[in-house]
Amino acid sequence: MPGRFSNGAIRKYQKKWTEAGSRHTRWVWQLVVVEHDESGKKSVHARVTDIECSPAKEGVRGKKVPATGKGANRALEALREYREELVRGEQERMRLEAERAEEERRAEAERKNPANRTASDYITEYIDRRARARNIQPSTETSYRTSARYICERWQGVTWAEVTPQTVRKLEADLTAEGFSPSTVRKVHVLLHMVARELVNDGVLDRNPTDNVKPPTIEQKNPNAYSAQDVPAIIGQLDALPNSPCVIAAYLALCAGLRRGEIAGLRWRCVDLDNDVLRIQESIGKCSGGSLSAQADTMVRRGSFEKTTKTNHVRDVPITRTLHDRLRGLRREVARERMGLGLGSDVSALFVIGSIDGRYIDPDVLSKQWSGLAKVLGVVGIEGRTPTLHDLRHTYATTSLAAGVDVKTLASELGHANAAMTLNVYASADPRAKQQAARSLDALMNPKPAEVVRIDGRRAQ
Repeated sequence: MPGRFSNGAIRKYQKKWTEAGSRHTRWVWQLVVVEHDESGKKSVHARVTDIECSPAKEGVRGKKVPATGKGANRALEALREYREELVRGEQERMRLEAERAEEERRAEAERKNPANRTASDYITEYIDRRARARNIQPSTETSYRTSARYICERWQGVTWAEVTPQTVRKLEADLTAEGFSPSTVRKVHVLLHMVARELVNDGVLDRNPTDNVKPPTIEQKNPNAYSAQDVPAIIGQLDALPNSPCVIAAYLALCAGLRRGEIAGLRWRCVDLDNDVLRIQESIGKCSGGSLSAQADTMVRRGSFEKTTKTNHVRDVPITRTLHDRLRGLRREVARERMGLGLGSDVSALFVIGSIDGRYIDPDVLSKQWSGLAKVLGVVGIEGRTPTLHDLRHTYATTSLAAGVDVKTLASELGHANAAMTLNVYASADPRAKQQAARSLDALMNPKPAEVVRIDGRRAQ
């Protein structure tokens, strides 16, 4: 710091002033110190003293002169003090600047620290980041944004540092009291848990405030499938109907267990009728409500979008003889129609139940079409309600289990992550299957007495 200032010099200076209408002059010493900053820029600091000196010779006024003569020693002492004052002033200025910079740095760090940011801001940023990375589907993004809206509306100004298990429990209790379903509240809980887990992993939070909070329990409804005894009658009704997206969708759900999005996303190139195998690798997803990021908007058409399967796994599903015949007939129809339009006979890129120009059908449209057809057919599931299109998938699963299909094999065909899920949902959905199981168990536990026959063939008395 002292090196920034020169040793300085003293100069003779003619001081002029007016007093009582008279002009006065006096020769005094002037103190001059030169400062050079970091960029090399030079600044001159000067101070006029009251220390008298002898008049300067002509041509020397204001210039550096030998430090001798009248008052020179006093002027040199004043110069040293002046230079020290400048150094101390600069040191104090730099100290204050450093303190201000440190305060600003700490304030910025505090502001950027997620623990001190509002929970709503960080949750929104979390969803935006995952959407930009495209590691969530648009349908998942809209679900997250809906849950985030419920949180933001009730946690205005709440920082993550203020989030505790008690505040999470209160939020979920308030949502329940306002009439939100257990499923909706559970989605809010899951989003909070994921965001807080990231903050814990990043070392921002010491613990996840949702860990000791039990989310609402969702009542598991029994699948409204058809019983195995009713399936042949349903197939018979479908066989009597001409090919249409709704009818083919019903076959694919009932005979192959496909989800409605997988049905809409199935292309002819994934239908191997020579080996009777469906390759399930694409699906049509839905997103409704909430707002999508710009990245997701480019992928979505009319609220639906092409995506991978639910578990992101490709799987093969066997084609039954009933489904084989229907698909073969449909493919011939589509090929003939394309030939008639001059488009060629290749249908491999088309969606099985899509339009002739290559567009897919919206899964919601399929569901509505099936709902109308099911009411016309008068079909009722084991729960006493008109089955949905997804209930036909349930029927495929329960019928397969009743026929003795291995649970692990069935889980693979259905696209479940594991066999436990298959057992949990489908193992006891059909009440008739339960009754049959009870009869079988009774037969094992209470066998009928064996008949005793004599060697001569006569029945023992």
